[in-house]
Amino acid sequence: MTMSQVHHILKNDGFDISPAVLRSKITEWKLDKKFKSKEMRTALHLILSSGQQWLHGEPTFLINGYKVAFGRILRYYRRRHIYDPFEWFRNQPSDGFQPSADVALLAIMGTVSNDEEDIPRSTVVSPISKHPTAASLPPNNGSSETTVSSRPLLMASDRLYTPLRSPLRFGITEQLVNAAASCCYVYLDSGWATVHSEPEVHQYTIHGRFGLKMQDGISAILHDGNAIASFTHFQSAFDKLGSLIQDIHPMSLAQVYVIICELAGRANTNDASIPGDKKRALQGVLMSLIRHMVNLLTLRTEKEPTSACSPIRDMFVILTKADNVLEQSLKIMQRMVDTVLFAGVPSSNSSYWKILYLQERYCDCLYHAGVQGTRQSLRAQLLKDQEKFYGRMARNVLWTLTNVADDHLHSFRPGEVQDCTRKYSLELRHMTAMAEPKPDLLPWRVLQGPRN
Repeated sequence: MTMSQVHHILKNDGFDISPAVLRSKITEWKLDKKFKSKEMRTALHLILSSGQQWLHGEPTFLINGYKVAFGRILRYYRRRHIYDPFEWFRNQPSDGFQPSADVALLAIMGTVSNDEEDIPRSTVVSPISKHPTAASLPPNNGSSETTVSSRPLLMASDRLYTPLRSPLRFGITEQLVNAAASCCYVYLDSGWATVHSEPEVHQYTIHGRFGLKMQDGISAILHDGNAIASFTHFQSAFDKLGSLIQDIHPMSLAQVYVIICELAGRANTNDASIPGDKKRALQGVLMSLIRHMVNLLTLRTEKEPTSACSPIRDMFVILTKADNVLEQSLKIMQRMVDTVLFAGVPSSNSSYWKILYLQERYCDCLYHAGVQGTRQSLRAQLLKDQEKFYGRMARNVLWTLTNVADDHLHSFRPGEVQDCTRKYSLELRHMTAMAEPKPDLLPWRVLQGPRN
């Protein structure tokens, strides 16, 4: 309802009041739902200074009597192209800033909905005390909504404002997936994303060559037992990371996580055929890779404070503290796929290749993690989407077809043997047709990039 409509209704009811006075009263009574910059900044101040660990769910605030989830705060800043609001907050001068007394931080136990929920004002702010407690809020009644602890809420007026340097203390998983989403939003909102076309051959890109060299090193450790050769391959791959950082985007980052998942999966496998010393060597390479990424991203962030590397750096810093790197990497990849997918790029758009590429790399990560069921269904759907977008004769379609047929062999469920045989026969015909002009190039052409 517009201001003129409200004014018209009041005038018909006998209240002759000017729009200017009406607007001032709405502001005075805090009836407007549009949150202000000061309120959003106060929310960041409260959460950084709360000293709580948000291991489950996310914090929730009371802002002018409305319950607001932390996701709403992130979206507010994201619309203003601020993808790491806490880093932005720390860099703001403290002179003259007074936290809003109309913002309270709820002490949350459990999950929180991202949707805003109105709370009756009479139950939020007591006329006797400006410090509401959980006792003054409506009961939970066993629903899945937020459960509030019994201790008083934290108000902005409870603390003196001082510059804060402590990190945001969510659980590791929440920090990682938020950073993963932020790095995707930075890319999607950039002008580069609109003109970033698909490379002719993915394996000729920096991240493609990095992945190949890392896989050569892993193979040298596992199969050849040649430490010198593996070191040479790993060194060559690490040397390419400097160039990769200068041109980093979700697709190149996905290739790095494929290698992280492969290293973590091999290092922690229960396969008795891999000796313990080889597993320890792969674990050492894994941690060296993560630390090297931290160092490179930190250097670039220091040189270019406004670069998009800050959330990516945070991801790798947090990953060094994770107990299960493989599990956390899978969650990062899933969030990256979801973020780009939910951007709403239609399948007919030339940018749709980014979604397909991320989904393909996610399937690779699931394979290295040994995830069954989900991987097979995702890969089968990916094959259909790739065939529709690229055509049945595209190189990456044939590669995915190989993996889908391989999944059928490994699952070996009754009734799937004929389907598996049919898929392999179809694949062979496709490969032969592609390589007909030069049969000796068959392996090279099948394994390279996405184009016909």
